[in-house]
Amino acid sequence: MEVSLKNITKSNDEGQVLFKDYSVTIASNTLTTIAGDCKSGKSTFLKLISGDTHAQSGKIQLTGNVNTIPSYYLSPRMRLQHWRSVLDNVSLPIEEQGRTLFEAHKAAQPFLKFVDLYRWQDVPVAEMTEEDFIRIEMARALISRAKILLFDNLLHNTKSESRSKLQDLVLNISRQTGRTIIFATDDPAEAVYLGQRVLILKQGTVNPVSDHVVPLPTARYQLLRQENYYQDAVEKVDAAMH
Repeated sequence: MEVSLKNITKSNDEGQVLFKDYSVTIASNTLTTIAGDCKSGKSTFLKLISGDTHAQSGKIQLTGNVNTIPSYYLSPRMRLQHWRSVLDNVSLPIEEQGRTLFEAHKAAQPFLKFVDLYRWQDVPVAEMTEEDFIRIEMARALISRAKILLFDNLLHNTKSESRSKLQDLVLNISRQTGRTIIFATDDPAEAVYLGQRVLILKQGTVNPVSDHVVPLPTARYQLLRQENYYQDAVEKVDAAMH
């Protein structure tokens, strides 16, 4: 599903203008990263697309299959039911559609396998790790059938090893499901590693200060971080952010 912001003007709650007459199109089935520090407008950008906030002027246009759920918003503020099992939590979007618990469980199991939680499906969420919480949220996003996945700094608080694994899971979702992914982060290295394209927001400025294609191979792998061209790309994004 293609996403177009057309002539968008939007201020934050403090009255600071974040976007003014701003237009951009994000192609279907791509992974775009939004890089910026706190209060640079990353969350606002995503919430304009999800419909959780509205612009003062301009419009958001989604082009694609109108019979599917347009977007799913993922953030660290996950609404998990810790007393229920992993399977129950992943099944919740299906339950909320009025399906039986048996039907919801059956629908959820392939997605549990996809995020590597199938073996722990009967374990209460309270006994799982922070990394697992994020995997559960990703499975929920996939089971929702949303064509646009909006990641709002989702991996910010994860440890380095877990973060690398989850980044590769995001890439796998992009490759295997054909979803349009927009991933907001304050980490320039993460923005470059994940993104086919990076939009860079800077606190105190209006509109993204940079919009460029990431000069990396389509196939990403962790050893890529050792390459000079990867490190050069990270330095450029970091400099633009600050």
